[in-house]
Amino acid sequence: MRAALEAGERFQGEALNHRKDGSTYTVEWLITPVREPGGRITHWVSAQRDVTERRAGEDRQALLVRELHHRVKNTLATVQAVLNATMRSSLSIPEFTRALSGRIGSPARTHALITEDRVRPPRSRGCCAPSSTPTTSAGV
Repeated sequence: MRAALEAGERFQGEALNHRKDGSTYTVEWLITPVREPGGRITHWVSAQRDVTERRAGEDRQALLVRELHHRVKNTLATVQAVLNATMRSSLSIPEFTRALSGRIGSPARTHALITEDRVRPPRSRGCCAPSSTPTTSAGV
């Protein structure tokens, strides 16, 4: 900030500030020089606003995006493991197709049961029922 102001340039940035009660908040500053026709700075105009809530929201959103990336990576690793196990245990393309569909569909149905209602606990009946699509004895 100091370098921009000493150079006579506008400054926009954020800083941590303190209220009279001692609590902290994030302030966004926009400081702009006002010049006379010859270019000399006559005064500065400064606008400040409290962006604490916006910053907290951005931080929460960044955390959720990181969590989503983590979960997607885990899901893709699981799909890859299921795919590899199914390929090793299948003797034909039709058998592979049937087995893979059952193996991918089973966790998808479980996920749907668990997330169908976040207020109520999931029903245990049906969650642990055998899949309607059989897998080979060597399968995962």
